[in-house]
Amino acid sequence: MSVQQLLFAVSDSKGMNLVAASFASHDADAWDGWNEKLRSHVRLLGELGTTPSTSFSHLSFPDGTAALLRRSARPGDVGRNVAHALVSDRRTIARLVPAMTCWSGWLDDRPRSNQLHDVDPAEFTGQPDPMDDPMLLPIFARVLAWPTGAYSVIGVPEGLELPVMWALRAVKPDREWTFSTYEQDDTRPNLPRVVFLSRPPSPAAEAQEERQRIDVREAPRANDWATKPAEEWLAELRQVDPAPIPAFDDTPTVIIGEPVREEPHATWPAPDLVHGDAPLPHRLVQFAELAAQIDGEAWHDQICAWIEDRVNAPDPFVATFVQAQRAKGYTGFDAAISRRWLAEQGVEQVRHPVAEPARMVARPPVDERLARKMWGKHEAWCRSANMFKRRAGSYRLGVLGTLAGSAVLTVVAAQFNASWPPVASIGAAVVTAALVMLGIWFRAVKEPAERMQWTRSRIVAEQVKAEVCKYLAGATPYRDRRAVALLTENIARFEGGEPMHEAAGETPLIYDLRSYVDNRVRDQISYHRATARRLQRNLRHLRLAEYVFQGMAAALAAVGAVQGYQLAVWAGLLTTIAGAVTAHIAQTGYDRLIVRFHRTVHDLEELARTLPERPDPALEDTFVTGCEQVIARQNDDWLAQLTTSGKQSG
Repeated sequence: MSVQQLLFAVSDSKGMNLVAASFASHDADAWDGWNEKLRSHVRLLGELGTTPSTSFSHLSFPDGTAALLRRSARPGDVGRNVAHALVSDRRTIARLVPAMTCWSGWLDDRPRSNQLHDVDPAEFTGQPDPMDDPMLLPIFARVLAWPTGAYSVIGVPEGLELPVMWALRAVKPDREWTFSTYEQDDTRPNLPRVVFLSRPPSPAAEAQEERQRIDVREAPRANDWATKPAEEWLAELRQVDPAPIPAFDDTPTVIIGEPVREEPHATWPAPDLVHGDAPLPHRLVQFAELAAQIDGEAWHDQICAWIEDRVNAPDPFVATFVQAQRAKGYTGFDAAISRRWLAEQGVEQVRHPVAEPARMVARPPVDERLARKMWGKHEAWCRSANMFKRRAGSYRLGVLGTLAGSAVLTVVAAQFNASWPPVASIGAAVVTAALVMLGIWFRAVKEPAERMQWTRSRIVAEQVKAEVCKYLAGATPYRDRRAVALLTENIARFEGGEPMHEAAGETPLIYDLRSYVDNRVRDQISYHRATARRLQRNLRHLRLAEYVFQGMAAALAAVGAVQGYQLAVWAGLLTTIAGAVTAHIAQTGYDRLIVRFHRTVHDLEELARTLPERPDPALEDTFVTGCEQVIARQNDDWLAQLTTSGKQSG
């Protein structure tokens, strides 16, 4: 698949704007779409002398597209930089980002023509290397502790941001690592997963929810549970064993010391705090802070073993740890506490053998051809739904327009009928009657038919989308060898007797539970939040029009009563138009949809916080099912709203 080019620069009339692209200049949808997506990311802002000469941003969007954006500016051109972007589907950009940053075709100046050429992916041949600096340790540790979060990295020297990203991609290649190598702050929404800040933000600046701030200049805490696996990641980058074997020396004078034994899990956590020399209150305060950072569910077995070890786990520290975990909502250590108490009382405990948990059954490989075919059905149904939606909206506006037009003609005819010739009066009456009949036809016949097709197409599109996402994530019922047949059967049932036949170029970037959260759940959160904001704007505009017409009607009625002008009929006309706008607002149901969209955002965010940390098919299936139920409930509410508004308007 080819890669498109876009170039943003400062224009005289529109400020920072899209000025050149590789798609056709008359393709207004593509120009407007990419302009809207990237305009908030293209400026290189900051205090004079503090902004870098170039920066890169890898951005991903809910519609399945992505971009690698390069911002460049000459000294003193703060805010008047050039931004050159390479755009394509998410898979292509995610795969080629490292090589794209080494591309020799980046532009630093605005070209003379607004027509750029497509870029062949074969041009991207560079292979940058990741860094293996100890500076990575605090970043790796925070990624391990907060695997689903976003991160603001502070203190990375200029020019080393990209090697840090290549290191993250090397140790966690299963994630889509969107990033920006330079940002002024991390308080605005829609930032990529990783942003690099040149200096710490002010204390008053609050980061977005789930965004972790990491200062690489701070040494990693020795008692942080994530430090050791972070060191192992760093060792993997250096291509050495985390526990290197000494070279064999066969000289007779060699002294072989006792091998160093790994610290047993029973001394975990933080033996330096539990058995240290500092005053007990001081150690307990530090221990409570550590306990609040640990994921008790992920480390359940090790913590239970520590709780039952009365030598290495004194009572004050056990109580502190359990209290900190309960404050986070995790209460899974009650059984270990009971066993500890029984041991203290001298009660012999009989331990029954516990069956080993069932091994995770390897999911069958994804049939990419089938996935693209089924995703193509989703896209085809979406296009069909959008077409019917536009038609239904046009008929709704037609009802509003015909009602207003017939009312205006009626008033004009009543005011000036005496001075008109008979033919004009008859013509006005015929046109008025035609407008009334046309409005009735729109409202009773055309709009309901288009609305019915719109809702059916949208529901089928969302059902197909949900099944494809579950299939790609490997969730039940798509864990066994019947996955392909079952997916085909389910989608055929959704489509009924009207199947769509179209293959998509790319499927969503979903291959496990983590990517399902990133590219399904969070995309739905962003979509519903943005749609709620758009509906709020539309509702405000309609309310404003309603109030304007009502105010004008009241003003005309008052002037007519005082001055004696024949304005009452015009006041009635404006009142009628205001009533038509009110009816249109009721038919759209924006107020109820806004509430339901906000509820969906809240429910999905709450579910995202319950994402299981350990591989557990049952928990993963419960999580995916819960997310899909929330989305399906929103679709049902939307369908009920459209059906109800249609009956009320009729």
